[in-house]
Amino acid sequence: MGGVRSGLAGAAAGVCLMVPGGAARADSRLELATSLGVSASNNPLLLIGPAGKSALLVEGSVSPSWELRASTATTRASGTLRFKRYSRLYKNFTSGSVALEREGRVSEALSYKGLVSYDRSLTVDVVDDISAAIDPSSLRNRLGGEASVQWRPGLRGEWSAGTTYERVWFDQATTARNYRALGVTAGYFHALSEATRVGAQVRANFNRSAVSDINVVGLMARVEHRLGPAWRVKASAGAERVDPVGRMVGPRPAVGGTFASGEIELCREDSYLDLCAKGGLASQETGLGTVRRRLSLESRLSYRLSERTTFALTGNYERPVGGGRVAGGGVVGGVGPVVAAGSRILQLRADLDRRIGETLTFRVYGSYRRRELSLGKADAGYVGMELRWTPRLS
Repeated sequence: MGGVRSGLAGAAAGVCLMVPGGAARADSRLELATSLGVSASNNPLLLIGPAGKSALLVEGSVSPSWELRASTATTRASGTLRFKRYSRLYKNFTSGSVALEREGRVSEALSYKGLVSYDRSLTVDVVDDISAAIDPSSLRNRLGGEASVQWRPGLRGEWSAGTTYERVWFDQATTARNYRALGVTAGYFHALSEATRVGAQVRANFNRSAVSDINVVGLMARVEHRLGPAWRVKASAGAERVDPVGRMVGPRPAVGGTFASGEIELCREDSYLDLCAKGGLASQETGLGTVRRRLSLESRLSYRLSERTTFALTGNYERPVGGGRVAGGGVVGGVGPVVAAGSRILQLRADLDRRIGETLTFRVYGSYRRRELSLGKADAGYVGMELRWTPRLS
């Protein structure tokens, strides 16, 4: 719990800086969501090895949130406390998150956004980080911050600039390595019509860990287009330069160079259907203190069957490309590059939600997870049910 307390303290410092004055003249809203569920899995932590790893799981959460809306700015604060209790074999886990976000405008042309957050999760549950394939039974802590500004000097042009910072560290880890990263972006969009925008973005990421220091600089061309009232597409393509700098630990030499990168996203949104598919190719952190070329695929579907019933599907997949070329050193002893070279993660989930009255929602779900490493592979199925209560507070 020490990691939770330190993360909450850092986020609380951000709250003091971001909460606006004049709160008495603003509208505020307080909400609370609680959940309790039970599930079963044949291998809940995706451990590689003999069979006999099945267990029942009881988990719950409490999630308060608060929003303060004024004429020129909105501030949101939220938090979650989660617990997991297994019937056999595994340790029990307590985790949580807290976030503070503020967005607003200085004038009609100038707007801004800011976010500070902390999250502590069981790594196997993290869907946006390849660490779930490397060390799924560890606890992943992430302290992050984001800030950006947008300037619209005319009807068609928009300039933007932003910065991000994250520090990631692991508890109870056997393989995963801590790292920190600073990112900077700047870009311009120009509206060709009401449906189409084109632009360019330059970005730089500075990754630091105990085993390597790696800089990634990229230049991307971007386009956004609306395909009618419901469909939209976003795409970007360009190149990035990967440069190992500073110290390198381990016997494996660093590999850098210039590589193609890009991303495409296709989405549909209306009153009944929310559908989105996304694919990307970029250099990413491996969870081992190195940077590796990776292909990532994401999809989600949410369909409103009736006024009270919703069905949802989600999927995430990541794998190395180009032979899994690495920038940076290896974990001492050479284990890191060997593990990361074949690391792949697949996560699929289906949910059926039924609203009961105004404050209760009942959910049944099933999911499948699979991870592959050069040293072995593991997969697992999960089935469960959950009751969610969202009382009205204000």
